[in-house]
This record gives sequence, C-alpha cells and structure tokens, in this order.
Amino acid sequence: MRNRIERSRYVQIALTYTRPLPMRIWAIAAAAYVLVILCLREMNQGPQTAVLVLGGAVAAWFGAMIPAHAKEQLADARAVLTPGFRGPHLIVPAVLFATVITALAALVVARAHAFNAQAASDDAWLPGYLALVLTMTALLAWMGHFQSPAAVFFVMLSVMPVVFAEGRAWLVAVLCGQAYRSAGALLIGSIAALAALWWRMGQMHEEMPEYARLMGPGFRLKVRMTGDPTFRRENRADAGPVESFVRQADRLDNVANVFAAPFWRRVRHWRLVIGIGRMPLFVAALLALTLVIQMVSGMRDTESRVVFPVVLSAIAPCMIVAGIWPRRWYVLAEESLRPVTRRRFILEQGAAMALEHAATWFYITAATFITALLIGTWTGPGPRLLMAVPVIAGGQVLIFGLIVWELRYRHAWLVIVPMILALSAAGAILVIGGMLAQYRHFGLMLLAGLILAAIGVAITFDAYRRWLTTEFD
Repeated sequence: MRNRIERSRYVQIALTYTRPLPMRIWAIAAAAYVLVILCLREMNQGPQTAVLVLGGAVAAWFGAMIPAHAKEQLADARAVLTPGFRGPHLIVPAVLFATVITALAALVVARAHAFNAQAASDDAWLPGYLALVLTMTALLAWMGHFQSPAAVFFVMLSVMPVVFAEGRAWLVAVLCGQAYRSAGALLIGSIAALAALWWRMGQMHEEMPEYARLMGPGFRLKVRMTGDPTFRRENRADAGPVESFVRQADRLDNVANVFAAPFWRRVRHWRLVIGIGRMPLFVAALLALTLVIQMVSGMRDTESRVVFPVVLSAIAPCMIVAGIWPRRWYVLAEESLRPVTRRRFILEQGAAMALEHAATWFYITAATFITALLIGTWTGPGPRLLMAVPVIAGGQVLIFGLIVWELRYRHAWLVIVPMILALSAAGAILVIGGMLAQYRHFGLMLLAGLILAAIGVAITFDAYRRWLTTEFD
C-alpha cells in the first residue's frame, strides 16, 4: 500500500507540469516542431541549420520552464512543514528534464543526419549539440531562478561572442565535433550548473533573495486579500538597489497630494506605482550597445544598418509596455475609489500609459537610429531611416489601441495576449513599411502612417467607451 501511495505521489507531481498555461503552450509548440521535422523528406544545409537552431531554442526554453515550475513548488511553506515533500519534488523535474531535453536533442540531430545533403564533416555531432543546448538551458534556468537585472546582463554577456565571426566559427566547430574539448568543457560545465541549481532549489528558504521571485503571482493579476503574503513577498524580492533605481522607487518616498492638481500632474502621478521608470533608458542603451557590436563585427552593409534599427524601433517599445501594463490591475480597484469621476479616472490612466509608450518608443528609436547614423554615413542609412519614422510612429498608435482594448479582460491566461497582439501588429507594420519603402516616396510613407494612427485612435476610443463599464474588482 505504501509503495502504491508513493508511486501515486510521483505521478501527481508529474501531472502538475501539465497545468501551467505557458507549459501547455510550449508543449504544443514543441509537438508541432517534432511533427514537422518528422515529416521532412529532404533537407539541404540552409533548412538543416534552421532545424538545429529552432530545435535548440525549443529545448532550451522548455528545459528552463521545468526548474521554474519546480521552484514554485519548493519556494513554499509546504516544503518545510510537510514530511517528505522535497525529495519527490526534486526527483520528478530531474527525470523529466533529462528525458525531454536529451530525447529532443537526439531526435533533432538524427533527423539532421538523415537528410543532410552536405559532406559528413558538416554533420551535427550529438555531444556538441547537446552541450550547446544544455549550456543555453542552464543560462536561462539560472536567469529565471534569480529574475534579477544582474542575471539578465550575465546571460546577454555570455552569448555576446556569437555576434562575432570568430565566435560563430567556434560555435560551428563545437556543433560539428571539430572542437571536442570545448564541447566536453561546455557539457561538463552546463551539467554542473544545472546540478547546482537543483541543489539550491532543494535548500530553498525564505532568507534567500530569489525565494519570492516566482512566475505565478505576476500572472494572477489579482491580490486575494489585503496584505496578501505572496504579493508582498514578490514585491519585497524586487526591492533591491538595482531594481529600485530602474523603477525609480524613490519617488514613492514623498508622494505629493494631487487631489486638486491639474490633469497632466495627476497623469504623472498615476505612473508612480505601476510604471516603467528608467527601464526605457536602460533598454535603449543596451540595444544601442548591441547594435554597435553587431555592426562593428560584421554588419557593415547599408541594408543591415537600416533594417535592424527599424525592427527594434517597431517591436521593442510595444513588447516592453505590453509585458508590464497587465500588472496595473493590482491597483486599479483601489485607485478608482479616489474622489474622481470614472471618465476622468479612465482618461488619466490612458494618458499615463500613452506617455509611457511614447517615451519608450522615443528613447529606443533615438538610440538605435543615432547609433546607425554615427557608425555609418548620412548618405547611407540616414534618408531611409527618416522615411521609416512616420509608418513606425503611426503603427505605435495602432499597437497602443490594441493593447488597451485587450487589457480590459482580467484573466491569467490572457496575460500573454497583449504581447502576442503587439508582436503581430508590429510584424504587419514592418511588412507594410517594407512594401512601401521600395517606392522611396516620403509622402506615401507619411500617408500610411496617418492611416495607421487613425485606425489606432478609433480602436483607442472604442476601448475608452468599454473601459467606462469595466468592473475593476
């Protein structure tokens, strides 16, 4: 009987990995990818590279989700109070991780071998491919575990050598088995890093800085009660010196009374609690630095100096705000009780979000465009970058309208929808701008930007009408 109960416990723990929505979405994506590569009948070098890269990305992200879910179970009082809780909750993710990642990597390499049209020396080598996948998985897993700017910066610094020609050549050598010592070092180092993460999760307690940095509370979008301990722990974990500086938390030390303040003063006030702070400046500086490294290392043609800044200007701002704005639901119910009419409150909140979006777009666009101009020459990317500004600016108005329209829905499984909408709309705008750019007519680009902005204003107005009847609690 006891053995049956123990087996049932392991099964029940394993079933919890099928419940989180991000895990389900990624599992469907992984299954679709596997189905596609199983149906392939021939593959030359180009598609083979895409299959290897995409397979590594699927495996790395899926592998990082497993320890993230395990952490949510172990960073809980039950891990200390319930006898025999930690052991099964550590064994299940370890077995699941080893099985899924190894099987997926082996399948990808096997299919690449089966349909490789190049010489055998160009074949992917399973130990090298597995070393690269596990290295990226370990980096993402540790970044998700700590969820701090330092961890994000370390991951970006670790993958930076790939943008250089020498780094890419070394990567290919590891993949093809020509640098077997490097592959062995990466394999041993990544396994050691994952084992260290597994051990640290087994020692989880409330004094650890990353204890409350979980994915769950941020996706709930609703505080269960006053002083919700989970919500308070999550915010305390984000109160480090770097996070406080980026979010400008010092502004909360002396909050002014804005009861009788004019409209725009109150708009700036609403950005205090759930705002972006200095994040756009940091992101803009980081993107500019990345662009400099890429251009110096190899992207010296005019086309790259135009395409990359334009893509970053169209996509990066909306992805930032779309990932942060859903958390406004934490404070809307309470703030709406202030002595202000519903119409005035909705207008002030919308204006605050519009300012955040506009400032984010301006900083990122200025940083990336100026970087491209300084490295290149004015006669190269300059006119083409300026010609793209109207379409991108009008597209940001459209994206803003789509995001605020969808944000009315307060459901955990819809948190990712604003980001999907923003990314899809930005992609469509880039396609439209690319089609019009071939005519090299600024008036045509300006007209397209005005049309996109007009559609965005119409969607925003409809969202405003719907927000007037939306329940905040």
